[in-house]
Amino acid sequence: MTATVLLTGATGYIASHTWLALLAAGHRVIGVDDFSNSSPEVLNRLAELAGQQPRFERLDVCDTAALEALFARERIDATVHFAAFKAVGESTAKPLDYYAVRSMDHIDWSVKETLRMHPPLILLLRKVMKDLYVEGFKIDAGKFVCAAPSVTHRIPELFPNPEVFDPDRYTPERAEDKDLFGWQAFGGGRHKCSGNAFALFQIKAIICVLLRRYRFELVHSPESYQDDYGQMIVAPRSPCPIRYQRRELAAAQPKPGAVLHDATHGSGEGEFEIAVDWDLCKGHGNCAAEAPELFHVDDKGRLTVRRERAPLALLGKALAAAKYCPTSALKITVCDADSTPGACPWHQTPADTRGPSR
Repeated sequence: MTATVLLTGATGYIASHTWLALLAAGHRVIGVDDFSNSSPEVLNRLAELAGQQPRFERLDVCDTAALEALFARERIDATVHFAAFKAVGESTAKPLDYYAVRSMDHIDWSVKETLRMHPPLILLLRKVMKDLYVEGFKIDAGKFVCAAPSVTHRIPELFPNPEVFDPDRYTPERAEDKDLFGWQAFGGGRHKCSGNAFALFQIKAIICVLLRRYRFELVHSPESYQDDYGQMIVAPRSPCPIRYQRRELAAAQPKPGAVLHDATHGSGEGEFEIAVDWDLCKGHGNCAAEAPELFHVDDKGRLTVRRERAPLALLGKALAAAKYCPTSALKITVCDADSTPGACPWHQTPADTRGPSR
């Protein structure tokens, strides 16, 4: 039986021999690698030995969006996983060299759940600029409305079993933070804190370093630790004792100079469409960093979508742009070949095509 096999770390020593063995057995092999510990020359040697051009895509297996795009294009029957850096000791001494901080989903979910249960702000205030009607109630212009994140975050309809610390709430399958006004640690909507993406990135980087160097445990029972609402910013009530112990770290081994990750995708067939919620877009520029072929943000924070409809070859980059947009302002939809631009759901065209009104 012929199978399509995904081979990661494909240009490494063991993986390249496995590649030849799989081809000899009649299987179709798709190799992926980012050449961090190998050379593109291996592909030429494989072609000579196999008598055929190897099917290969250059990408980083830590790039979730790139892998999702690959699996969307190809039907994979089996995976042989060889992707890894060489030096295990160095991976414990320099974890930020081995893991993309933004891709640490479990740490990201744990941080989100901590902020859900212990939001740093007591109230979020907004001034009503014009008369507003909400479910039959009139709120006069000039009044102030407020949201209390510590209350909102414990609404069972938004977060089932709200008193339970459950980081898996934020997995793609559950996505309990999908309500943009439900999870309010950084506010919501167009006035959401513009620094939230950097804050989460920084927190994850700090946690990564601390957990590598130390083991932590509580001195007292978890129930004895309470929030202190006596200040403007909520913090743990003092004293807040913890016990920590320095870890024994393995000695770092030298690693050959790494190549910058370059997720290059195959051509694919068909197209996808990009839609922007211009009321949410705040010009952070994450999308332009992920996919400069599709997005541009000028020095005034105005977004331009270079191509509202693009080939599937760029789908991985577009999905990454949507995933890492701090305000969830992007929607990517794979469209039928004969559909017209703007026909996909959630498509909006701003009055000012340069971007949202600031």
